[in-house]
Amino acid sequence: QPNESDLRLAFLASLKYEAEPTASDYSIQAIQARVGAERTFRDRTLSLGLFNAVRWVDIWNVQAGANVADVPYLLYLLDFTTTLDLRDDPMAPHDGHYVSALLRLGMDPTGGDYQDGDAARDFYRYFLLKADLRGYYGLHERVTLALRVAAGIIVPFGEDALAPPDERFFSGGANSVRGLPYHAIGAWRDCPTDPPEPGCVQPDLGGNTLWEASIELRVRVWGDLSAAAFFDVGNVVDGFFSSVYPASTTRMFHPSAGAGLRYLTAVGPVRFDVGVPIQTDPRLDSLPSVAFQLTLGEAF
Repeated sequence: QPNESDLRLAFLASLKYEAEPTASDYSIQAIQARVGAERTFRDRTLSLGLFNAVRWVDIWNVQAGANVADVPYLLYLLDFTTTLDLRDDPMAPHDGHYVSALLRLGMDPTGGDYQDGDAARDFYRYFLLKADLRGYYGLHERVTLALRVAAGIIVPFGEDALAPPDERFFSGGANSVRGLPYHAIGAWRDCPTDPPEPGCVQPDLGGNTLWEASIELRVRVWGDLSAAAFFDVGNVVDGFFSSVYPASTTRMFHPSAGAGLRYLTAVGPVRFDVGVPIQTDPRLDSLPSVAFQLTLGEAF
């Protein structure tokens, strides 16, 4: 029988395939191999990790007018991670706190020589920092107040460097701003397509800066069934200190409010939420006025 101290250092390896519609203008498929080590402390509530990964990314289903090159690229990722988990139950927390942070160095190990005519793609070099803070407060044996704040920033380094499309931030969906569809915030289309406007340059989708905040009141109704009311805000901009978007839109919070039901199962809560956006953003006029979210697990 191993001692507890013998289990505190773990060597981890993974291989995964991803395919998702990153935005309405294109989709991404990727294969990533990752190896590293994780050290746990304080009865496994605190962990520190160091990981190396190689990621091959292919952009496909690119729509007309999208400012993205549909040529595969390769990334090397060096990740430093830390997590502090003081929740009483990871699947359905009632009390406690949770903090996680990721610091990533990303670059193209090939030097980016794709010969595709897009010089900007030759400089995928960046730092990425993302943090997530959550608090859970039991107001009653059946009532939990849950709070979350998350933020992220991407800082390219080197002349003309930038972050690749699959690393740029988006928001909206079942686990962020629930009054909007998946990745709606950041998927801006500033150039008309019908008819197209000559000389109009479509901005890059996604952003280099992200922030989100949520508050949710959860009430256990009967057995494994519970209800919740929530309020979410969030935004994505293309830069940290400046933005190509008008100031009137970069300052938007994109608040949404709604309610939903959860049913706790052996693999986590099955969650159904209905969210309504409160603030009008002219770039999102084409989206429905109500968003329905059905997924597995709590939003946070």
